[in-house]
Amino acid sequence: MLQQNGRYLLVTAAVLAEAEQVFAPSVALKIDPNAPAEADPYADPMYQVPDDLVW
Repeated sequence: MLQQNGRYLLVTAAVLAEAEQVFAPSVALKIDPNAPAEADPYADPMYQVPDDLVW
């Protein structure tokens, strides 16, 4: 994800790499698609609805 003039743009990994070479501070978020997924705290059946949605 790139940031430009206060706006965020989703781009491909190739475009992100090019932008990082030209102006690294514009890179707002870089995600490794091969990174292992973190444990989901709501995977437990006890949490069918996230806590913040219960009134």
